[in-house]
Amino acid sequence: MTDHEHHEPARDALATLLNNLPPRDVVGGGGLSREWLRTANANASAHQPMPVTVPGEVVCDADGLPIAVGPATTMTMFASRVTITRGEADALDVAAGELPHVRIVEPPHRADQQ
Repeated sequence: MTDHEHHEPARDALATLLNNLPPRDVVGGGGLSREWLRTANANASAHQPMPVTVPGEVVCDADGLPIAVGPATTMTMFASRVTITRGEADALDVAAGELPHVRIVEPPHRADQQ
């Protein structure tokens, strides 16, 4: 097994996670905003803690249709960097290097995608 083949399962799982997010109307909250990124960038620069809310788990019925969302969890954390995808950066009109503590990455593709 080559090193490339060894990483395919992890890459596929990450691609599935990032590419199959629940629709925005299923997961509540305001979502990622330019203002939140600016605040996160400033907090990372000043080594200040910031509150982070993780959405609750989507609950599906027997047919796999979403019927509810579990409670969200808010915690305080320190972050030296925030990572967003290229699609999120484009949607928020954030250029690479504009916010020094915000890293923009390309979402991985599954092995069967080109």
